Amino acid sequence: MSAYRGTTLRRRSSPTTTSDASTALPTDTGGPHDQPSGASMPLGPPCTAQQSTQQIACSQRPGIATSSDYFLSPSLLLVSPLHVAGEGNTTSTFQAIRDRAPDWSLRSDPDTGQVMLTSPDDATTISYHMLASGPVPRWTAAHTGPRPWTATFSCNTPRELPHALLAPLTQLPSHPLTDTDPLKDLAEDLYNAGWKRTAYGTRTVYLSADRLCILAHTPHEETAWQIATQTPRSDGSERWNLSLSHDAPPQLARSVIRTLVRDEPVMRRLREIPHPLRQYAVTAPLAEFRGPRKPPEPPAPPPSPSR
Repeated sequence: MSAYRGTTLRRRSSPTTTSDASTALPTDTGGPHDQPSGASMPLGPPCTAQQSTQQIACSQRPGIATSSDYFLSPSLLLVSPLHVAGEGNTTSTFQAIRDRAPDWSLRSDPDTGQVMLTSPDDATTISYHMLASGPVPRWTAAHTGPRPWTATFSCNTPRELPHALLAPLTQLPSHPLTDTDPLKDLAEDLYNAGWKRTAYGTRTVYLSADRLCILAHTPHEETAWQIATQTPRSDGSERWNLSLSHDAPPQLARSVIRTLVRDEPVMRRLREIPHPLRQYAVTAPLAEFRGPRKPPEPPAPPPSPSR
């Protein structure tokens, strides 16, 4: 963090104006993941007024494998907050999860683009649907047994969130404890990130500072955890949602929420940020965070004249 202290980025206040020309986004044709992601929860109006500047540091999310070509892309940006960053490269995320579970069996269906990992005891499965679109989930996790549970992630869900749940899932015991409340542990993190809390009976709702993302916990319902986004004045193609059922291990819910509210930027190509979300994102070229360059080597002295 100390290497980049003092670097400030400005949030764009409208699709056509910006408070800092250096952070404006050029025109792009969109990315391969700009498709509808199913229904999402209604939100209040977003914050479209001038936002205060934020300090962010170059910090790649741990465990996300990325090829060298990704880093060499001239349009590679640092983007925050996470919920407006777009989906990103999900195939590298699946490979990172696969690397953490070498003893899990792998099955694939080339016709549908679906890949499935199964635990050694056949109790837990992770499904990655590469060609999913619309309401079909991109990621699904399911556990059978005395306390079955499921987790789903729609298309457009930032790749860091399924990774936050699925990577540690491969290391959990078959019957993890379910007696703690992640919201109690993360209340300070949510507050510091500007999320506003409201309670409706047994239902607890947190709304992000920009009012574009909502986190809802209803502990006594089958779908106990829901996180969703909605952007006004758009066709909804950029929306995403995820859900966890009642008996999902609290360690996994905690990991997802902590990743969602973490004050760190993520890396995206420009085309991976959906058009309707670009006006709400804080962005900067990755090159600004690569640190000082070494000065060029001095030219070699000319050879001595021969005698």
